[in-house]
Amino acid sequence: MRALRALSLGAVMLAGCASDAPPAMAATAQSPAWKTVGTWMVHVDRSLGGCFVMKGFDGGIGIRVGLWPLGRTWYLMLENPDWARDVAADYPLEISFDGYRSWDGIASPMPSQGPGIVAMRIDDEWLADFAVGHVMTVRHQGRVVAQLSLSGTYAAVNEMLDCQEAINESRVVHKPVGQEA
Repeated sequence: MRALRALSLGAVMLAGCASDAPPAMAATAQSPAWKTVGTWMVHVDRSLGGCFVMKGFDGGIGIRVGLWPLGRTWYLMLENPDWARDVAADYPLEISFDGYRSWDGIASPMPSQGPGIVAMRIDDEWLADFAVGHVMTVRHQGRVVAQLSLSGTYAAVNEMLDCQEAINESRVVHKPVGQEA
């Protein structure tokens, strides 16, 4: 099995991005598919210059994890139609992987992207846990609001990193020989 590469923003970042807004949950013309990896889709968000993985689950629940270059951070977006009436302000979440390590964070509603969508920043360690985890449990105020299978995330995250590398390389400006700075 291929080793998960070092997850460091420095390894996949390029400065500059066309948008200051966090990414939208749904894939659109601005976020064409890069590759399907098992049940996960890897997409390119052209408006952000970042790649992401996403998957839909029963009951209208969706997850999207990707790179937000302008914010120089990874992000998590969750969609749950049941949250449309509940999420009006910041939404404290506790996320655990395989019942072990737990991550607490504040997700912000994204009404411009649709009802029931929240987003929060995550870090390299969270992304590594996501990649190797089997089950992600999401709690709000101690109540389980989602329990999601992470089958295939290891390969999907590696493909997302490959996607980001390709995006970064396509932006590199090559100077003629003899004119290197």
